Amino acid sequence: MTTAVEDLAVPGARSEFNFGLIPTGDVLSGYLEYSTDLWDRATVEAWTGAYVDLLAEEVAAATDGEG
Repeated sequence: MTTAVEDLAVPGARSEFNFGLIPTGDVLSGYLEYSTDLWDRATVEAWTGAYVDLLAEEVAAATDGEG
């Protein structure tokens, strides 16, 4: 599993917190928009890092019996 953080630098968040995943073939892309008045980048990166770890664990557990 690979991840990348891209700073799109939108002028302002349209909501306090917005998160989504978009499946495209074998790729699962995600987006995250948050209010910097409420959370700092390090906090949001820690949340997303923990979520990616959880997804990787679940995918590994689901595919252990395959092959």
